[in-house]
Amino acid sequence: MWHARSSTTVACPDKDEKTKAERIMSPSAQPGGFFCLGKIQTARWDDCGRLPYPYSRPDSFKICIIVDTLHTVDSFSGATRHLPFYLNSSSFLRPFRTLCPSFKMDEESTSSQHHILIIVFDVFVLLGLIMFVCTLLPAILSKTVQRSVAWYSLMLAWLTFSLSYGLLVGRQEGEEPPRTLCLVQALLIYGVPALVATGMLCYYIEFFLIIINLGSGQPRRSNPPSVRFLLVAMPWIVFVAIIIEVLLLIYVRDRLSALERSVTGFYCHLGDNLPNQISAGVVGFCMLVLIPLEGYTGYLIFRNRSVFQSLDKKDRHFFFTIYIRLILCTFAAILAFTLSLIALTPRSPNAKTLVYPTLPIFIALAFGTQEDILHAWLFWRQSPQPTNSIVVNQNGTGNATVILTTVIRTSIDGTATALSSFNNGHGHSNA
Repeated sequence: MWHARSSTTVACPDKDEKTKAERIMSPSAQPGGFFCLGKIQTARWDDCGRLPYPYSRPDSFKICIIVDTLHTVDSFSGATRHLPFYLNSSSFLRPFRTLCPSFKMDEESTSSQHHILIIVFDVFVLLGLIMFVCTLLPAILSKTVQRSVAWYSLMLAWLTFSLSYGLLVGRQEGEEPPRTLCLVQALLIYGVPALVATGMLCYYIEFFLIIINLGSGQPRRSNPPSVRFLLVAMPWIVFVAIIIEVLLLIYVRDRLSALERSVTGFYCHLGDNLPNQISAGVVGFCMLVLIPLEGYTGYLIFRNRSVFQSLDKKDRHFFFTIYIRLILCTFAAILAFTLSLIALTPRSPNAKTLVYPTLPIFIALAFGTQEDILHAWLFWRQSPQPTNSIVVNQNGTGNATVILTTVIRTSIDGTATALSSFNNGHGHSNA
């Protein structure tokens, strides 16, 4: 139940409309968790000169201020529970004090809570960056760690993901950050979800092609150059396309004024749901393709289990563990992207926003804990050879026997590049 504590009526400058604000409190709110809800008479907050931008947008306070009656608050009880997190900066409190002079809040308590959340957010961002750098360095510097170009592209995509959320470190409280910095970060954070989702899909397609080749007994020396280029370039093409889309939205529709630091202060975003919806659509499409593809890959492994069982135990273990890692990464990404895309909306609470910087940490753990990476960091010890030879025997038509010697260059997250040589002839020959 909500209780009205006091009310006041104020007028907007140069306007005749009146705004009634009531100070109410939820019994479940934290100490000092008071906030105002108003019965607004004006059609737009922009009509009220006392409310400085960006707090003048009509959709910004739709849940917490613009209500027809006090009774309407009940339908928003789930959202208003998070309002103590929103009311944590002096810049955000000013409009409320304008509407409600009797407004009081334990600013010291909420400011401290918000500062702790910012520290946690920044630590997650920094940890994700460090972990991906530690994953990339051995692949770049060590001769025993060999990866495909698609793997490097995916790691660079996740590094960009982490970096995009660290641009505002040191400027998440106090004065608004520079508009240029805010614009750059907003462009990145709307593009990186689609970048990493498309990157994961393309990388899994590479793994899928290897499974098909091994299962069919007809592996190719490599994928066609056009396929390799497409798997590497497609995520970045999508990334650039979304950035262009956001730029067009900002400048063509004159939405530069809607660029703002989020109410949490963690990052800058655009006060418009369209970029978020487009990013969510791309992520959703990638996941809809990726999940059935993973299921079909599992079916192929089961159907060709006799071929995989004929592999060396170490190599068989490699493929199965990689497959499991990719599945777990996919479901973790689905959960995290669902929560984090919600967090990009103007009315999202802090808790969901914290999901964003934690996702790269889990992905880095999955991609960066392969045995060869760990051995590379123990450079003072003897490292294993980077290749394994797998010999598969299959009977061909007539009296032909195909002997396949496939060298698997393992990749840290599970994809491999298959280099094969064929020896066709009568009798039996070894490569």
